[in-house]
Amino acid sequence: MTRKYRIDMSQLKLRPRGFRWVIFFIICGCNNLNNSNIQIESLFNEYHKEYLALYPSQATEIGVHDFDSLYEVDISEDHRTKAREFYRGYQTKLNSFHYDELTIENKFSYDILSYNIETGLDELNFPDHLIPFNHTVNCVPAEFANWGSGESAHPFNSVQDYDNFLSRMEDFTVWIDTSISNMKTGIDQEVVLPKIVCELTIERIRPLAVEKFEESEFYHPIQALPVHFTEFDKKRLRDNYKNVAETTLLPAYQRLLDFLQREYLPNTRETLAWSDLPSGEEWYAFKLKKFTTANLTANEIHQLGIEEVSRISKLYEERLSNRSEEWPLHFFYNEDSLAKAYQNIYDGSQAKLDSLFGITPKTDLEIRPSTLGSYYEPGSLDGSRSGIFYFYAYNLSENPDVVSEALFLHEAVPGHHYQIAIQRESNLPDFRKSSFYSAFMEGWGLYAESLGSELNLFRDPRQKRWKLESELWRAIRLVVDTGIHHLGWSIEDCQDYVAQYHFGQMTREFQRYVGEPGQATSYKVGELKILELKEQAKTTLEDTFDPKEFHYEILSMGAVPLTLFEQRINHWIQEKSK
Repeated sequence: MTRKYRIDMSQLKLRPRGFRWVIFFIICGCNNLNNSNIQIESLFNEYHKEYLALYPSQATEIGVHDFDSLYEVDISEDHRTKAREFYRGYQTKLNSFHYDELTIENKFSYDILSYNIETGLDELNFPDHLIPFNHTVNCVPAEFANWGSGESAHPFNSVQDYDNFLSRMEDFTVWIDTSISNMKTGIDQEVVLPKIVCELTIERIRPLAVEKFEESEFYHPIQALPVHFTEFDKKRLRDNYKNVAETTLLPAYQRLLDFLQREYLPNTRETLAWSDLPSGEEWYAFKLKKFTTANLTANEIHQLGIEEVSRISKLYEERLSNRSEEWPLHFFYNEDSLAKAYQNIYDGSQAKLDSLFGITPKTDLEIRPSTLGSYYEPGSLDGSRSGIFYFYAYNLSENPDVVSEALFLHEAVPGHHYQIAIQRESNLPDFRKSSFYSAFMEGWGLYAESLGSELNLFRDPRQKRWKLESELWRAIRLVVDTGIHHLGWSIEDCQDYVAQYHFGQMTREFQRYVGEPGQATSYKVGELKILELKEQAKTTLEDTFDPKEFHYEILSMGAVPLTLFEQRINHWIQEKSK
């Protein structure tokens, strides 16, 4: 039965006219709320577009090709000033909103954007531009050469694509000369690389400083000109590429190499710790916060590492003492057979994947060999460029390799490929689709390794042992990174520490941590937070806990800072427990 309710105006103690004002204010309030959400969603879009215009290479990486003819000289004072103005401008715009008027999802995006802006401004307080690259993941000259080879994000499908990269070659020449100028300033201010990192950087750049265009990485796209190009365009591109490469870009690489060898190397430092640089302790503390997105001190991270190493090493020792059930090693002597073995891992785990994940990526996954190492390269935002799992394959006929299930879980499925592809395919604001937070992303990759048994893998006990070895090494990184940069450890100190856990000479790994302070700490910190919240969800929800729903909640939010990730999962647990 439908009841009719009549408002007793006397009980409201308002005149009828006053009641109409109440209704008016309620309607206005709703409109304001709607307007605030429409406006902030517009702000999110504006921020993303302006950010990509400021960092064109990142636009290309995610598959936005509006700025493919540009390459940012982000280490210049002019660009740093623009970046500072950009962040401050959006900080002011963001602060003008009434937070309480936003929807839950827009509040979350607001918090993420606020975090991005604050981190961007904080980073500009430190002179990273005076140490513009190193020999590891931040070797920008090598990365640009990889782009120029046609094997990375910059497309070489149309005539315009080729013309765009010609323009980028000229921009990157400016980047190189700016880096030389900055490093000279760095010498004056004693903000320089350690000697061992500089030596390795020189070795990384030496092969790129060639004289002839035909000997360079940049020649590869010219060798593979699309057949549908006209003969006129083919000749024009061959001539223009050769001219720009031999008169502009390759001489710049040679200038860079000469400077590093003759002027920079003699002025590098013998010490390794980032804290030995001017304002180095604060600088290293910032890097730890940037990579972990957590409020942990160097001492806390060091102690966390020691505890994790102790816990995992006991499990690893148990595996070492009982190896009789391990399967015989199967070696692969060519790229095709190793690629097929990794494809078999994917195919074999497919049924179990469906039982653990209520959300899967649409973006295809390719499996390719690489001589640079094993890693994942994300696909584009629109899914037109596949995600790629690169497995290390160098001279397999003489140095055969084995397949690692933990590696595939981490780099491909359900690790980086699942997390990044789902993020990029989502309906999140564009700036969140392409956001990168090392602790969340690497933490997810390491967490994905823990799902091996549930995905019908690790049936060979050897693979389970290798997984523990992988996890143990991530825990060791916490100790070693903080040991080097906070406690002043030498390479020998690091080697002495890891030797007791059956690791051999790991000098190249330690040298990577010297060049990229803080980055190595993100894996374990992120994984531990995911495991902590998973256990909390299990305890609270008991029989109603569903790993499918838990994984959906994580993957659907995209990469976020761990502090906000924890808030989001706690809110989900509270809602599920009602």
